[in-house]
Amino acid sequence: MNLLEVKNLSVSFPIVGGFFRRKIGALHAVRDVSFNLKRGETLGVVGESGCGKTTLGRAILRLYEPTAGTLHFKDQDLLKLDAKGLREIRRSMQMIFQDPFASLNPKMNVRAILEEPLILAERGNSEERLSRVHELMDLVGLRRESLHRYPHEFSGGQRQRIGIARAIALNPELIICDEAVSALDVSIQAQIINLLVDLQKKLGLTYIFVAHDLAVIQYISDRVAVMYLGRVVEIGLSQDVYQAPMHPYTMGLLAALPASHPKNRRSIQPLAGDVPSPTKPPSGCAFHPRCRYATSVCKSEEPNLRELSGRQVACHHAHTLASGGHP
Repeated sequence: MNLLEVKNLSVSFPIVGGFFRRKIGALHAVRDVSFNLKRGETLGVVGESGCGKTTLGRAILRLYEPTAGTLHFKDQDLLKLDAKGLREIRRSMQMIFQDPFASLNPKMNVRAILEEPLILAERGNSEERLSRVHELMDLVGLRRESLHRYPHEFSGGQRQRIGIARAIALNPELIICDEAVSALDVSIQAQIINLLVDLQKKLGLTYIFVAHDLAVIQYISDRVAVMYLGRVVEIGLSQDVYQAPMHPYTMGLLAALPASHPKNRRSIQPLAGDVPSPTKPPSGCAFHPRCRYATSVCKSEEPNLRELSGRQVACHHAHTLASGGHP
């Protein structure tokens, strides 16, 4: 059974200008994204900056309002919930933010930060809430003696542990990790990732892990969704996508990874050029201005996600490229 079902989700932001501040265009941050998420699964979402990864995660929680599509969480239509219903369902859907310092209130100590969601959800009395706060501190590897300290008194990794503890305070089922380790040192990243993996096993969590670090995504994800200019261009099992990418964009991203040995270097050259503006996406396939395999059909027709060898790929020439040919 699917925990989350996303179908044809789109998010656009109006662009206003002129003396009367009228709408003169739109920024298409997420375009026609569809996927399902099973319980206990980790879906990695990867792509260059500006591809819509973070917007997708926030739209699922309705921190941004989708402009089209449907969202179903445990058979509930999230887009039809009123403010009260959304507040209730968000207890089962939480987010870990990128910046562990900016996401914590500097005027609140750790106890107040972790107790706040329990108070808002009306969970237990003061003594019961303190017991839960102690339990959360133990789960994320922080000392109980630190409860009265403030965020600025902790390191970046410790602050992210506080953010994780707050996210799991109400026993959610789905957690969206928005670049949860990108602001941390590499050694601390490994500790936080291992903590997330341990918590998933202990608590039965389901993750959507948003990141631009391909190595992190490969380690933690069961499936990977590759996004480009607001659209998912390839989605499949992590090992399949990394070992045999089918979309030219995925190939380019993996080619940019440093090789552990010169013999392991990929023959495909890393990506060139920049991501086009989401306010004026190219015609046809949005990736065609940067694609070495682009043909006339790529410039005129936008490819849809289609099944191919157990995954979905949005490329007119995916089958040819997968078999080692050239369009």
